[in-house]
Amino acid sequence: MWQLIRSFCRISTSIVNDILNQFHDSLLLTSTALTEDLFNATVQSMLHSLRQMASSSFIQSITAVQKITHVNQFISALSTNYIPITKEYGPAPGIFPVFNFSSIHVSTYIGIFENKYILKNSSRICSCKNNVSCPLPSGLYNYSGSNKLGTYDMNKIQPIATVPGLIVDCLPIQTTLSSTLECFYNRTCIDLLLSFYSTPDNISILDETLPSRFNSTTRIEHLINELLVEEIVNDLDYSKYYSHCNPAVCHYKHPSRFNWLPLITTILGLLGGITTILRIVTPYTVQLVLFMQRYCCSRQAHENTQQQNQTIRIRLIRLFRKVETKTIRLNFYTHYSHDRNRLNHGVLSTRLYIVLLLISVCVIVLFSDLSSQIVVERIPLPSIKQYEELYTQYSTDVTCPCTNISLPYGSLMTIQVRYHQICSSDFIQSSWYEVFPALTSLDLKIDFLLFASSYFQTLAIFCDFANITISGAIERFSTTNFVNAQLLSSELFLSTINSSLNTFIESARNEFHYKISLINASLHSNHYVSNMKTNAHLKLAVTKYLNGSYQLRIVGYDFYATDIDYDDCFCVHDATCSLTYEIVLEYSSVNIDWQLEGIRGGCTVMDSVLKSSLICWFKASCLSRLRILASRVGLSNMLPIKPLNKTMISRYRADSSVENILDEMMIEDWNFSYSFQEFYRQCKPSICSFTYEKGTNIIYVITVIISLIGGINVILRLTSPFITKIILKVIDILKHCKSPQIPTVRQENHGLNIIIRNLMARLKHKLIMLNIFDSESNNPRTAYRERMATKLYFLILPFFIYVITIGILYSNMTVDKSVLKPSEEEYNRLLTSHSKLLDCPCEKISIEYKYFVEISTRLHSVCSSDFVRKEWRDYLWFTRNAMIFHRLDIRVRGPAYFSFLSALCQISETTLRNAVDQFLHGTYISPRLLSQSNFEKQINHIVLQFQKVPGAKFAR
Repeated sequence: MWQLIRSFCRISTSIVNDILNQFHDSLLLTSTALTEDLFNATVQSMLHSLRQMASSSFIQSITAVQKITHVNQFISALSTNYIPITKEYGPAPGIFPVFNFSSIHVSTYIGIFENKYILKNSSRICSCKNNVSCPLPSGLYNYSGSNKLGTYDMNKIQPIATVPGLIVDCLPIQTTLSSTLECFYNRTCIDLLLSFYSTPDNISILDETLPSRFNSTTRIEHLINELLVEEIVNDLDYSKYYSHCNPAVCHYKHPSRFNWLPLITTILGLLGGITTILRIVTPYTVQLVLFMQRYCCSRQAHENTQQQNQTIRIRLIRLFRKVETKTIRLNFYTHYSHDRNRLNHGVLSTRLYIVLLLISVCVIVLFSDLSSQIVVERIPLPSIKQYEELYTQYSTDVTCPCTNISLPYGSLMTIQVRYHQICSSDFIQSSWYEVFPALTSLDLKIDFLLFASSYFQTLAIFCDFANITISGAIERFSTTNFVNAQLLSSELFLSTINSSLNTFIESARNEFHYKISLINASLHSNHYVSNMKTNAHLKLAVTKYLNGSYQLRIVGYDFYATDIDYDDCFCVHDATCSLTYEIVLEYSSVNIDWQLEGIRGGCTVMDSVLKSSLICWFKASCLSRLRILASRVGLSNMLPIKPLNKTMISRYRADSSVENILDEMMIEDWNFSYSFQEFYRQCKPSICSFTYEKGTNIIYVITVIISLIGGINVILRLTSPFITKIILKVIDILKHCKSPQIPTVRQENHGLNIIIRNLMARLKHKLIMLNIFDSESNNPRTAYRERMATKLYFLILPFFIYVITIGILYSNMTVDKSVLKPSEEEYNRLLTSHSKLLDCPCEKISIEYKYFVEISTRLHSVCSSDFVRKEWRDYLWFTRNAMIFHRLDIRVRGPAYFSFLSALCQISETTLRNAVDQFLHGTYISPRLLSQSNFEKQINHIVLQFQKVPGAKFAR
């Protein structure tokens, strides 16, 4: 018991350390920063989930070992489930040799009988062969075990003293799990227990004053379920979490009044263009209104005469001539001057202004019309119908960020499994198989009836083991997160889910096969002695020494099986032996008759079941034969049972071996229920944006013209007069050049100086007389004020331009630039120049490792050497009688040693291959693109952590 508790403590410590390492390497995935309470709850939930899964896996392993030991009828050295007896303590068949030791006769017969227990105040017999458990209260008894011959009637046996909390069962592991530590908190109980030992021991009791979440009467099984953990202290630092989360921006909503600032900014941006248009249009609009008013009044006063004297054609001609005259005389620069030259200059400047303005507008319109717009539209809180319509129309240009980027698979789907019908039949119920007799040493044959109870129990264990493994795998898969920052399309979601499910099924199958392989390797390599006596049996060995004394000892004897052609097969050497004809003992043989169709024999009960098929249980005739066989040995109380339904749809044939069915985990089919609608609901996109390219509309063109017309107007209004003057001057010069020249004599040395001086004088005069606010007033004071305002305008304008330029040059402005679909070279170039501020969100934040990681393994050289080959084991197994050698001799241990070494190599290779495959199908999660150095550092760390997992799992 205490050896088991010590092992449980050691394994639990290892598991807890693995849990903490796995927890430290886990990622906390959230799209937004968590509150402190939610952060604490999330972390505690993650840790609790890891503990539950590890504990479940540990309990599964313990349960599997316990059940496999039971159904294979392995004999405990403590004689708690089976008891070996000699001829002196029980009957013998009489065919074993008897040696004469001068005065006594000693038989080499060693019998094995199952232990039977009868509880106090009960007459029901509990058998360690047919019953999974026979718990009894522990006590101290004063009798010899040989006197009871394996039958313990608690109505007749009275204990000297009882030990509170301790339970005795068929196997030590059952005893340990069913017991409590109550006695070991009590000094009186410990002293009573120690008083029955010849050597006293000063041992300390357990301290009941220490704080504990368990009490003294808690069963050890419950302690194991909790991994013997009293407390895991969590040091959660929300400040560190927040600093690592490092939110770039926080958004919040609150009620507020109308904000005038955006409105004022927009109005000021369009004010220049609107003012310019209105200044041009308003006067003519007023004139048009006045003209229409005069026209209407004139029409009422002279209606009769106008109708008689004027036709429509004449009125249109007059209107056209009037418009023509107005257009020819249009002048934006001179309104009140009577200077003919000035008026003519103003008209020409106006025409130039209008032409340039029209050209500018045409250029703007043409540019706006030819350039297409990339429009980004957003739909807040879209329904699934809206999303599907958008995706149908815009396909990959639709992006919908998920509110919940990490969703447990369990919230997206349900997984159900339908097992082979044998797992839901009455064949694996204890009420069915407990009635079959047990094999004893008095039986000189092996048939199905003596094997039936263990056969059906093994089937029940296979079903239970498959169910436990699949349930655990489903639970782990359900807590695994499906990570996506963006809403997936229906097709992509379904393909991704199907890929994940295929990986899950393969992972569950690998885990199941790993456990079965490990159990088989342990059974075959350790050569346990079974009550079935299909691989070995016990015998009494007699050794005579030179001094004439004799030594008697019980030893295990390896026998072999033969088939009808008398080909031999030793189970101790070849675990794949088929038992079909007889088993050859040292001085006799045991006949084999499996009696029923589809039943086969192997070296262990488990091997026998795996080699057999279920075809008999589909046939009523076969069940009738079983009842006939049972009635021959006095079994008349068999329960009625129906055969399996052969019409039920199944992926297996009726004659398929149990091994083939077990390879598929006893599963008929998987039923997965998931939908895109549920994923959409869980993803809960807060907004959907979609981009598309479209031509400019009239509103956009008008807005652009209005926003630019102000600046264009100012430039053209200022430059048009000067351009007109330059053009007129050029024309005048050209005319002057074509007219007859009167030769004059000029001073060549002074002509250039005079020209420059005149130009400078004229430029100075122009600057002094410059008036951009000319109202054409004849008042000198008004003209003077307008010229002073012009000078002040040109003094202030450069100052403001200078201030704005300096402010822009020296201000710390963060310019947000985007590079669409950057290549790796572009990213590296940007990383070199903007390493600290570069941010490249990944379009796909979860990527399977198989796309960028390759892992190869190399086992120890012994796994590829000749020492693990069958030829080497055959060479060591050169004799059939290992009894002639000492049990430590390599010729005895060698074949088993190298057989187990070969099995370990094969299991290691399979475990590594499955672990690598599972890792490569895992997902690497990163919302941001990492630099190559950081990426390699992170991947190397992840791979290093992964390397520890298969080893830790295999070691446990």
